[in-house]
Amino acid sequence: MFYYLYYFITYSIRTLLNRQKLERTIEPMLLTTEENAVLDFTSTLKLNYSVVYGLFIFFINRISNKSFKNANHDLKVINLGSGPGICSTLINKYTPYKKVIGVDLSEAMIDVANRYVNLQNQGNDIEFAKCDITNLNLYIDKSFDLVTSLDASHHLPSHLHLKKMINESERICNDEGIIFIFDLLRPKTKDLAEGYVKWMGANTLLKGKKYFYEDFYHSVMAAWSKEEFISAVPPNTNKIWYHLQAFGFSPIQMLVGVSKNHGDLIKTQNPNLDFIKNIIPKEYWGLWLLSKNVYKKSIVTKLQPHH
Repeated sequence: MFYYLYYFITYSIRTLLNRQKLERTIEPMLLTTEENAVLDFTSTLKLNYSVVYGLFIFFINRISNKSFKNANHDLKVINLGSGPGICSTLINKYTPYKKVIGVDLSEAMIDVANRYVNLQNQGNDIEFAKCDITNLNLYIDKSFDLVTSLDASHHLPSHLHLKKMINESERICNDEGIIFIFDLLRPKTKDLAEGYVKWMGANTLLKGKKYFYEDFYHSVMAAWSKEEFISAVPPNTNKIWYHLQAFGFSPIQMLVGVSKNHGDLIKTQNPNLDFIKNIIPKEYWGLWLLSKNVYKKSIVTKLQPHH
C-alpha cells in the first residue's frame, strides 16, 4: 500500500507541475490478432490490471440510475471493443445489466471471448459480434440501456474516429440510458508515461507477459488527453455529459453521458463491494484500496453544450 502511495504522490506532484507536452502516438498495430498476444490478455485478471476491472465495475454501479433496479425488462448493454470477453462477463455478473453484447473487430479476440464466456457458464446471456465501434450499423437506434467501453477508444486511429464512436454510442443508447467510456489518460510528459508503464507493467514482465507489456506501453502513448476526450462529445447531444478523473496523477479518465432525468451523477451510497474479492487477487488489494479512494473523490467536470 505504501509503495503505491509513494508513487502516486510523486507522480501527482510531477503532473501538477507540468503542462501537456506529450503528443499522441498512434499504436503501431490497431488490432490485436497474434495468438500469443490474445492469450496474454486473457490472463489479465491475475495481474494488477485486475484493479482496472474493479474500478470499471465500481463506477458502473455508482452511476447507474436507481430506477433501473425496478425496470420491467432485462437491462441491455453493449460493450464496445470487448476484447477477450473478461469485461463482458464481469458486467453480466456484477452489475444490473444482464443482457450483454460485446463487439470487436478482431476475430481472434471474438473466438477467445466466446470460449471464455462458455467456460464461465454465461453463454446464454452474453454474445459477441464482429463490428466497427465507429459504425454500429448492426444495431438500431435507442436499443441499449448502457453503452460502455473499457480501454478501447485509444485504439482508434484519429480524433475523427473517436467522435464517430461517441456519436454512434449516443444513437444506439435509449433516452434514459447511460454512456460510459472508461479509458487511459495520456500523461503530460514522456518521462511520466515511461515511468508509469515501468511501475504498473513490471509484474507483467515478471510473469512472462511480454506482449501485454508492449501493448500497454503503446496504449499509454496512444491515450487521449482530457481536452481531446472532451472535445469528441457531439455538439447537438441529447445527453448531459461529465468528465471524471482523479486529482493529481490520473492514469484513467471517464466520459459519462446521462439523461436530463438522471439526477446526481455519482450516487452518495457506495455499491456493494463483495465482488472485489472475486476479481482482484489479494496481492493487489493495497493498490485497489488506494485506487478506489482516489477515484471515489474524482474531479467531476460537467461539460457545457457546444454548437
